[in-house]
Amino acid sequence: MSTATDTITVDVPLSTAYNQWTQMESYPKFMAGVQSVEQLDDTHLRWRMNASRGERDFHVGITHQGPPPMIARGR
Repeated sequence: MSTATDTITVDVPLSTAYNQWTQMESYPKFMAGVQSVEQLDDTHLRWRMNASRGERDFHVGITHQGPPPMIARGR
């Protein structure tokens, strides 16, 4: 399984950062390699990304989401 990690610091209120983070369909606008993120329902998304071996599609399930700072994603 492949993993990717990165860290950035943003100087905005937690609620602003959380609101942007939960708008996953906007990720292609600012994340390199992300072609699309489609919200399938309240807890499932389909991602399409450019990868070293071409395009890759995968599904993401949100296991828990609550007010800042609680969000967890996993399969």
